[in-house]
Amino acid sequence: SEMAELNKQLRTYLFQNLYSHDAVLAKNKQGQHIIKSLFIHHQKANQKNHREIADFIAGMTDTYAIQLYNEIFQENINL
Repeated sequence: SEMAELNKQLRTYLFQNLYSHDAVLAKNKQGQHIIKSLFIHHQKANQKNHREIADFIAGMTDTYAIQLYNEIFQENINL
């Protein structure tokens, strides 16, 4: 149908021009680094299991995760 074709065109456009854009990919990589670093830090600092740490991080807002990362690692990342 025409609507399905328009939807396909929109998805193709978004993947080519937004989701796969270098700036977006760089921010995603930086976010992954923050999450991984927080996980490793809490794993070393606490005797909690992986699930508890993952749940704790999953419950964070982006702003809080960045703020906590900056405090722990003495950096000034701003996504």
